[in-house]
Amino acid sequence: MIRKLGVMAISLAMVGASMAATVAGKDARDTSDSPAWAPIGLSLLSYPMQIPTVEHSVFGAMLNIGYGRMDNVYPLEAGLFNQVLGTMGGIQVGASNFTEDVYGIQLGIANISAEVYGIQLGL
Repeated sequence: MIRKLGVMAISLAMVGASMAATVAGKDARDTSDSPAWAPIGLSLLSYPMQIPTVEHSVFGAMLNIGYGRMDNVYPLEAGLFNQVLGTMGGIQVGASNFTEDVYGIQLGIANISAEVYGIQLGL
């Protein structure tokens, strides 16, 4: 049962990332109009102390030990305080999540998003 739920969550995350790219009118792997991207992101305590810098998009996984801020994240972001200035496509998990657009699942105590296309769970 738990394994099936995990597979369903991963599938929904991938669909969310794909939907975000489709709505944006491009393939998720096409970063020709993005300034830069990275497969993995890591933030310690605050966003000036993070790899890559805020202007990047992460196409893989973003882990925020404290507070992390990124332009776009696909398909996974986890941390204490998460902020995505553009699109989050996939699964975002944290105590608080601040995102412009969510395509997929957003889980947290406090979630703030302009648009949600998927599931948003919080208090």
